[in-house]
Amino acid sequence: MATFHKLGLWVALIRPQHWIKSGFCLAALFFAGRASELHSWLTLVPLLVGFSGLASAGYLLNDVLNQKEDRLHPRKKNRPVASGGLSSGKVLSVSFLIAASCLLLLFSSYGTSGLKGGATLLGCGYLILTTSYSLIFRQ
Repeated sequence: MATFHKLGLWVALIRPQHWIKSGFCLAALFFAGRASELHSWLTLVPLLVGFSGLASAGYLLNDVLNQKEDRLHPRKKNRPVASGGLSSGKVLSVSFLIAASCLLLLFSSYGTSGLKGGATLLGCGYLILTTSYSLIFRQ
């Protein structure tokens, strides 16, 4: 039972309910008139997975950095890191692993040059922006 509890904590921590935001990438298929092409859908899968994972990595980092404040918040005190359900070290390690894996996925799928390469560069920019927010701008 403890294993399922830990799994539940990890799922809550990565916030899969927010992955829907990455779905806006699919709008490109409709605007380009390619929504009926399977190949076009498959081309976007790494983008959806990559940005969803980068968002989760950002949430993990933010939860570790804000755990002291979150412990004092009526709702956030129950988050896995703030409540002590998951250790900060493990969460930071997983955050780094997810971020690195997602950037590698974007790079291996789209490269860094040309129009498709923009996806990788945007992923890097997104990671820099969310990390900067957590470390600097949130203050």
